[in-house]
Amino acid sequence: MIMDSEQLRNFIAFIIIFVSLDLLKSKKLVHRILLFALILFSGTFHIAFLFYIPLIFINIHKNRIVIFLVLVSIITFFIAIMNNNTIPFIGLLTNMVSNDEIVFYLNLKTNLGYLLPVTLHLINLFMIIWSKNILSSSEFKDTKYYRLTDIILYINFIGIIYFPTLLLSLTFYRLLRNIFIINLIVYSNTIYVFRKNILKYLIYLFFVFLNMFLWFYFDLIFTTKPERVLIPFFTQNYFFN
Repeated sequence: MIMDSEQLRNFIAFIIIFVSLDLLKSKKLVHRILLFALILFSGTFHIAFLFYIPLIFINIHKNRIVIFLVLVSIITFFIAIMNNNTIPFIGLLTNMVSNDEIVFYLNLKTNLGYLLPVTLHLINLFMIIWSKNILSSSEFKDTKYYRLTDIILYINFIGIIYFPTLLLSLTFYRLLRNIFIINLIVYSNTIYVFRKNILKYLIYLFFVFLNMFLWFYFDLIFTTKPERVLIPFFTQNYFFN
């Protein structure tokens, strides 16, 4: 199966973001500048990845900026819903931006489709908080795995910032889907805690797979026609034929 250009650009941009997340472990300014530069670089492959710039503000010890951005986004989100799904000052933003692709997205508007990715991301957030609580009561507390969970938790909080963009176009759900993929790191660490308790292991595993299935259905069946990606994966895959 041959990827189309958008899939390939999205994949490359995501890999750049994924690899650069290790820089969030450091509080050094030079590492934040490097992270900012890498996010800008990922944006050259897919402009939507510029929305990940707020990641540079993540600090597991002090996250006032992240909390502020999340609160502003939540308020904006609900105001927009009450305003017929129109984001306040969107016209002003359109006039300020000269990029045709950005202007195109700013002029779009969805109906109730935004409810699905919002719900899926709230499930993501629940799963990460649950996983963190599990790790905090295990031998993994105060380890690098627990600190990594803290970072990924705040990445999920950053995801709330993208809720208003879903009122413009469901295309922006990919920003949240990418965060879900990052969450799999936490799930793999957490499930190891239950290695001696088969019942808790199966319960946690069930919710992980349920989370994965919901994203799979939304991404490859609901928003993307199966004949575009899912079916060709099996019928036009060089490894299967």
